[in-house]
Amino acid sequence: MPHIAEGWKDYNIIATGDGYKLERWGQVYLLRPDPQAIWEAPFDLFSYPKLHAYYRAEAGKKEEKWVILKPFREEFTVQRRGLTFHLKLSKNFKHTGLFPEQAANWDDII
Repeated sequence: MPHIAEGWKDYNIIATGDGYKLERWGQVYLLRPDPQAIWEAPFDLFSYPKLHAYYRAEAGKKEEKWVILKPFREEFTVQRRGLTFHLKLSKNFKHTGLFPEQAANWDDII
């Protein structure tokens, strides 16, 4: 029986909508595009006061990049159930190197 990826202390989704997902990765707050978040956001996600960076990807434009709003360590870590993950922002893509929704699979391994 499948189970939900519960048990995160260092990761959570704060809000979604307008094509974006606002996430907390430990002490780092990121806003990343999410094409499945087609509903209206509950507030202006780009104005979130703790936001460190957002990924800018505009339709029809070649330039996609991270926009840094507040300084933070280029490499950062999150932990889950005894596992430590070392993350950093991809240079030309929205990824951090970790897919937190896969945590249920890691639970089956550890």
